[in-house]
Amino acid sequence: MENSYFASCSQGVENILQREITSIIGISVEVHKGGVSFDTSEEEALKTLLYSRTASRLFRLFFSFDFNTPEELYRKSKEYPWNKTLSINQTFKIQVLFDRKAKEDLGNSIFISQKIKDALVDQYREKAGGRPSVDKKSPDFPLMVRVEDSESDKALYNAKIYVDLCQVPLSNRGYRMPGHRAPLRENLAAALILHSNWSYNREPLCDLFSGSGTILIEAALIKAKVAPTYLKLQKRDLAESFAFMNQKWFQKNQELKNYFFEERKKILNQTKKLALILKQGFIYGVERDSTYLELIKETILEAGLPLKSFSLSNADALTFCPPEKRKGVIISNPPYGERLNEDTMKELYYELGENLKNNWNGWRAHLLTSNNELRKAISLRTEERLPIRNGNLECRLLKYSLF
Repeated sequence: MENSYFASCSQGVENILQREITSIIGISVEVHKGGVSFDTSEEEALKTLLYSRTASRLFRLFFSFDFNTPEELYRKSKEYPWNKTLSINQTFKIQVLFDRKAKEDLGNSIFISQKIKDALVDQYREKAGGRPSVDKKSPDFPLMVRVEDSESDKALYNAKIYVDLCQVPLSNRGYRMPGHRAPLRENLAAALILHSNWSYNREPLCDLFSGSGTILIEAALIKAKVAPTYLKLQKRDLAESFAFMNQKWFQKNQELKNYFFEERKKILNQTKKLALILKQGFIYGVERDSTYLELIKETILEAGLPLKSFSLSNADALTFCPPEKRKGVIISNPPYGERLNEDTMKELYYELGENLKNNWNGWRAHLLTSNNELRKAISLRTEERLPIRNGNLECRLLKYSLF
């Protein structure tokens, strides 16, 4: 039986996520702003959740309806049989997202979320004499409501009510150590690598500004073909990471539970082979600050990866040369200028461009930056500019083929 799902991601990564999900479960996927939607079985949905490197969260659609007013939204929300989904002793929270038209017309998403909460609670009180509680931190049933322009001539808006299958965002792998500067989200780092078409069995990969080590670790996981949820699956209480563990649709389906635990076993068995799969070389990290280099090493160990699989250099990206004769790919998130003045940053980007041009013949470089003026300081022809949102920053992923 197929159901509808929505996988969210960083803006700009949607097409990368679309290709990834198609490769995981072999189905067609529809692209939207901030994510993709698709119809598939519960088993394949869990497979997507376990193996997707670029998704932020995965949501399951429970019901959808058109409406014109907040009062009609309340009434139709109250008609849904919530008791088939949520037990009276479980907790929930509601997040509402608007498209542009709904935001202009309805204004306050908190007011709309209150309407849906009232409908749910009033139904329980009338039928059961009690009600589930709201838990904003770690609910059993996190709801996400997307309010969009309706395709019907008879209604203004459409509401899609999803349940979040993740307790912790998929982007939070579990290996991040405290103390890192300007961290790049793990799923965004994976997206940069996948977009580069890195051939991990033939090409070395180098991060010239290793910072938090995220690109290096995500590259190693891709090379080892280890699912990014592996650290979460090692936990004794899986519900700490996966909200679906406490949801009725999963709990009452023994075949589905068996499937999930078999996949978990496969993933954990794969992690036991990391030392054999990740041999010396191929993944190179450069970091000028020795303090951060030590943090990178600690993070690699926290991720359960062998240090010997990485070649780390305490060096300057502006003078560092290719570590071996094979041609490969550079993937880096250079500083944007938060701590340095504009002239210093322009000089840094100019010198980086000169190093790439003079020393990295035959390599491909992918650089993520949020500053257009700094991009201009690199005296190389930009082959591609991909708009990507990194947290609150509007960035561009710049591709250079070096000759």
